[in-house]
Amino acid sequence: MKPASAVGVSKVLGLLLPQAYALDASRRLLIAGSTSQKVLPMRSLIPVDPIIGDVVVLLAISVVYVPLGYYAFRSGIRYAQRIGNLTRWV
Repeated sequence: MKPASAVGVSKVLGLLLPQAYALDASRRLLIAGSTSQKVLPMRSLIPVDPIIGDVVVLLAISVVYVPLGYYAFRSGIRYAQRIGNLTRWV
């Protein structure tokens, strides 16, 4: 993989992380006189103020990630119980 394509892949993966949006919103709130220019590439899809856009994206990510995390946790617990690793604690 070429370095330029690795940078493109990491940018796309970075858009899936909620930290990018939380840090962008907090940076805009903390810096006095910050512009409301659209920094993250996802901004072109949401035609509102960037801070509100960050909150909307964070809510959308939460709707997907929280049930997914719950399912992964329950699956891991059930697997550990089935193979006998958690019989003493659960």
